[in-house]
Amino acid sequence: PPSKIKLRDLLKLKVGDIIKLDVRVKNGKLLDPVILDVGGQKRFVAKPGRVGKKKAVKIIGILTDEDEINLYRSVKDGESKT
Repeated sequence: PPSKIKLRDLLKLKVGDIIKLDVRVKNGKLLDPVILDVGGQKRFVAKPGRVGKKKAVKIIGILTDEDEINLYRSVKDGESKT
């Protein structure tokens, strides 16, 4: 299942808090991009990272409605979209 965090919980995060993501990691680097939901709909493909000392995400793609349908189908069928 995808990792989820509500916006209000995201805004409450403090230094040292940990967010567990359901993604593959190798040598400390993420192998899979993450999908960002806005208003309950999948809208962006992103890679977590840092800007200086601050945590950030870099938007690497915008999902269309068709992409969301294909993503749903691949997750439902147990496939990995990489």
